[in-house]
Amino acid sequence: MKIHIMLVILLFSMGPLCNAQNGSYSGLVLDSAGGFPLAGVHVKGGEHGDAITDNVGEFKLRSSSKRSVELEFSFTGYYNQRRTIKWSEVDQDEQLVVYLSSRSEELLPVVIRSGPEVVYQRKDLHVGAYHVNGDGLWVLVYEKPKLWHSTGSVGEQVFKGARMYLLDTLFNERSVVDLDGEVLALYHDRDQQPIIEGRSMAWYAHEESADIILHPIDKQVLHDGILPWTDSVPGYLLGSNLSHTYPAFSHIAYDPERNEANAFCSVEDEFLVELFRSEYKYMTGTNKVIAMNLETELGIDKEIIAGYMTRFYEHLYFKVPYAPLFRMNDTLCVFDKYKQTIRKYALDLQPAGEVHFSESCGRERWDHLVQDASTGTVYAQFSHGPITTLRAIDTTTGSFGKAFALGHPFPEEVQVNDGFVYFVYRTFGSLQRRTLYRELVE
Repeated sequence: MKIHIMLVILLFSMGPLCNAQNGSYSGLVLDSAGGFPLAGVHVKGGEHGDAITDNVGEFKLRSSSKRSVELEFSFTGYYNQRRTIKWSEVDQDEQLVVYLSSRSEELLPVVIRSGPEVVYQRKDLHVGAYHVNGDGLWVLVYEKPKLWHSTGSVGEQVFKGARMYLLDTLFNERSVVDLDGEVLALYHDRDQQPIIEGRSMAWYAHEESADIILHPIDKQVLHDGILPWTDSVPGYLLGSNLSHTYPAFSHIAYDPERNEANAFCSVEDEFLVELFRSEYKYMTGTNKVIAMNLETELGIDKEIIAGYMTRFYEHLYFKVPYAPLFRMNDTLCVFDKYKQTIRKYALDLQPAGEVHFSESCGRERWDHLVQDASTGTVYAQFSHGPITTLRAIDTTTGSFGKAFALGHPFPEEVQVNDGFVYFVYRTFGSLQRRTLYRELVE
């Protein structure tokens, strides 16, 4: 089976920074906006070979003679650039430094504001996850991650020596509880109440008399009965039948009194669905017969069965569909990037119109959406190399606001609350523990 997929690789350049001593060319590559080192930059030196910048942005190329050399620098999110370096430029003790411009400056107008402030930092503990609700700021911290995993749990995030803090409005530690065993994640239910998942058990957390009280939850109940329901409207719980193995899903409204579920909005990545179903064409005759027999037995299209039989969802180009639903006052908004529309529904689940996204932000441009739980504003999150930006989405016009660049590269756990963007960051290569920051977004 041959499936041709175009992979577009953007190579962006950075002017070199070179220093040469004893027949070598070396230098330092920095981002022009943030001044931080760029690791993983590809440096092509022709007959002198290639090099990759290390974790502090440095590179070195060997040379048998003191001749000029033409270097080419390429890195995702930055401009490609060629530059001829003369020996006279680099035969000196001081290292040459070149600041390279991010291509994101061309794509998005970035609003620069004061830098991020530290919300929570410990010299002995890492910030693993956090959640903001009416009680305050809940912070899951840990001493160290689990480094060794069984074959079946490779890639799993596990916190050891974990505890939960509740911070007050000044971000001081108000309450704490130690968490025994291995901790896997911090969630919240549709009412914004924090939930901690451990290896064998989960717990609801709430504050009572300046103490954090944990109420146990069966893990199956957590994953089957709590987490799938992300919001509610009068008479219904809202969730989805999203699967990590199929490129389409539906948003679901569940009536607990009648025990009935209604799929009111279907989302489909048409391109991937077509590829998924095309697997049937390339199956052997025997496997086609099996798929047809299962179609008769299960009532499921044979082409869908074929996609599962060939494990299409394990292909590198398979992506779990993403089209979240957010409640905005009296309107439910589904952000469908496959149709490039905001699909609106009233609280009684009746369609209330559609708005097309502006052409400036197409299907694959934004990576993720986050909603400010206090204001209701939805932000599109973009990643351009190390830079992460947020742009507010106007749900009445489908337009995107000005871009706000977060003050640190490669931020994690990005959330927005009450006009502030929160994120976790640790300076690369430093001894600093994972720290929680925030900065104001207009």
